Amino acid sequence: YVYQNTLIYPAHFPPGSRVEVAKPSDFRVEYDDLTIRTEDGELLKGYLIPHKLNGVRRTTSSDDVWAPITLLYCHANAGNMGHRLPIALALQRRYPINLVMYSYRGYGLSTGSPSENGLKTDTRAVMEFIKSHEKLSKTKIVIYGQSLGGAVAVDSNAGSPLDIAGLILENTFLSLPSLVPSIMPFTKYLPIKLLLTQIWDTQSLCRSLPSALPILLLSGSRDELVPPHHMRGLWETLSSSQSTDHITVDAETNVTLARFRDGTHNETCMQKGYFTTIVNFLNK
Repeated sequence: YVYQNTLIYPAHFPPGSRVEVAKPSDFRVEYDDLTIRTEDGELLKGYLIPHKLNGVRRTTSSDDVWAPITLLYCHANAGNMGHRLPIALALQRRYPINLVMYSYRGYGLSTGSPSENGLKTDTRAVMEFIKSHEKLSKTKIVIYGQSLGGAVAVDSNAGSPLDIAGLILENTFLSLPSLVPSIMPFTKYLPIKLLLTQIWDTQSLCRSLPSALPILLLSGSRDELVPPHHMRGLWETLSSSQSTDHITVDAETNVTLARFRDGTHNETCMQKGYFTTIVNFLNK
């Protein structure tokens, strides 16, 4: 009970994650280094990577470096934003997007200690940065969350007006109480709901998402950390369809579920058709 935040948020794994953060410049990509202050005083480190529409990066005040869509990347648990740069940049090479990435509090070089309320506060601060940015505020915002990042992304939009253009969730769980027994089987004999202080009730929050919000669900069918039935459960919560096709689209609710047969928790992004599925979603 006392140490559950340390177990739930392994910010120091892999070793060096709190002191070593890859930069876009390591991949010969220009970027703006961000420091965003949260309402409770934590400092979040992040990257702003405009898209080079004309193939040449000039200054970030030039209109020709800004794409019409801004993707906010909410990373998965463990590590930091630098570990996800290869995925983010691979997507940017395939589709004209501006990238905003950040490390949650207590991750990477961001200050503070992670918690459910803290991470929710972090995302609000980053969204405010985007909405107040001279250029980004004029673009459509899509939030892309992987695993824990999916729970973060859902929370940032639940019960709020439709102020984003799309939501992408990958291998995200229904809630922590429903996930923990599959990761730690011995806990099925414990009163998990009474012991956990970190809940992340993604399924319930999905019910309060704006009905007109386009949503893409990316599910690895061989996910060894978040059993695939969690993504199936989110799909059923968001959609009225019960189809079992490889890619299922509910036209009435604008929800798409894409399953990748050989996708594990961390390797769904390496499966054939992964980036094409995201690009097709962004094209809508």
